[in-house]
Formats: sequence, structure tokens, C-alpha cells
Amino acid sequence: MSPQTSTTNAKPAKPRSETATRDSELFARLGGAWRNPEESAWRSLAAMNEARLGFIYREVAKAFADSQGANAQNTAAQKTNPHKINVQEANFPHSFQGLRALDLGCGGGLTAFPCAATGMLVRAVDADAETIRHAQVRQKTLPPRAGTGAVEFVQGDLASEVQRGAQYDLVLSLEVLEHINDPQAFVRGLGGLVASGGLLVVSTLNRTLRSFVAAIAVGEYIARLVPQGTHEWQRFIPPDALRQWAEAAGTKPQAIAGLIPSPLGGWHLDDNRLGCNYIAAFAKPQTAKPSPR
Repeated sequence: MSPQTSTTNAKPAKPRSETATRDSELFARLGGAWRNPEESAWRSLAAMNEARLGFIYREVAKAFADSQGANAQNTAAQKTNPHKINVQEANFPHSFQGLRALDLGCGGGLTAFPCAATGMLVRAVDADAETIRHAQVRQKTLPPRAGTGAVEFVQGDLASEVQRGAQYDLVLSLEVLEHINDPQAFVRGLGGLVASGGLLVVSTLNRTLRSFVAAIAVGEYIARLVPQGTHEWQRFIPPDALRQWAEAAGTKPQAIAGLIPSPLGGWHLDDNRLGCNYIAAFAKPQTAKPSPR
């Protein structure tokens, strides 16, 4: 399905093959590249991860400001540099105790582990059984920390999570959407997993000439940061299409930022540069509780 497809008269999400990855055999074959810290693909995601986490923490603090009591630091950081946000200087809160999170397409746990360290209770789901096994082995090697949350690694996919029927305060799907057969149906399913008042965070790639050059020409063939064949440019998702799908799924746009590689290493967030990698947050409105009679 083209990302330009209208969301008018959208059908209910169907937990079937249309929400599966475009090529299960491809990702089974390349799975080791995403779970092995010695592989360039892992290192590439790890370099981006600090910026992704900075965005997630900032938006979670914003969405749950009343219960978490920590939004002033983020506001101050944005005032000093309202467009380019250096996550190393932002002083994000580090206590989201008891927040229920789902990391769908978790890979080796790059995001799940640090989210749990902030106090979140994370259900980390990936379709590849070997990737989940590696994440569980790695989890056993990490020393327990007092006051942190927990991670449960589970083999599964969107269909299994929809069938399970649970909802979460935070739903994450990072660098997954561009590999899905029907991304519109996938986003619709994700929206259904977000609890009332919760947050959906998605990161993916825009469909531009810049993204073709950076992600495919350079990333796969010149620098070889990821295996060849990882991406198909036609499947990249314009931000406007993602916004339409997320709104049709019952959520409202909260924030969006480009994920930008720095010349000296690392990545940073830039609200004005969405031409390649980007990350977006969508909030589900709080459902009013019925008044007692």
C-alpha cells in the first residue's frame, strides 16, 4: 500500500499478514546484525539511540507531567535552543516508576533496557526468536539495580499483542514501520494498544532524495553501516502520511523531530530537519470517567 493512501473510512485493524514484515526470511537472515554489538548495524543503531531516548524521555515527561512532576527542565532546555536539542544537556528526568511500556520490534533491547532503568515496566516484543533469546541472555548478565523497572522479552508481533488485549501508557515502535507490508494498518494497530492518556512513539525514515542517498546509497553500499537489502526506498514514510494514520488510530500529534548524525559522532534532535530519519510522538486523549449517579 502506498503511504499516500487516504485514511478516510479506514477499516478496523486486522491482526493478519498485512501487518507483518515485508520479508520474514530477509530479517531472519540478517537478524544477527541487529543483535550483535560487534556488527556495524548494531553500532549504527546504538549511536542513534541516545537521541531517540532523549526524545522519548522528553515526551513522556510532557505527557505525564502531572504524575511525574518533571517538565520544567525540558522547557528550559528548549528555550535556550528551541530547534536543535542537545540531549546530553537537557537533564531529562530519570524516574518513570511503574509506567507500562511496550517496545514492539525491540531487537536486542537497545531501547528496552534503558527505559527499564528509568523505572518503566517494559514488555519487549520481537518476531525473531533468536533475537529474543540473545536479549534474554544479555539480560542475565546485567547487574540488578535497586529502584528500576523490569523488562520482559517475548517473541511475538503486532497480531499477538492485539490478540492479547493489553494496553500501555507508552507504545514504542522504532525503525520498524518502513519494513511493514501495510504500514497504515500497522499504525492503526499500534494506536489500539495505547491506553487512554498514553503515548505512541514511532521512528522511521522519510521518503526523500536525502533519505535514499543517506540510508541506501551510503548506509548500505558505501559505508556499509547496515546490510545491503535492509531498506526499500518506496516503503519510507512521509511525516504527513504517518500523522494521518496516527490520527485515524485515535491519537493526536504531540511532537516530531529529525534524527541527525553529528559530524564528530553521535546523533542529535532537530525539529526542523525531517528529510531523513525522524521520530514522532502521538498522544491518545484521556477518556473522561463517567460521573457517579
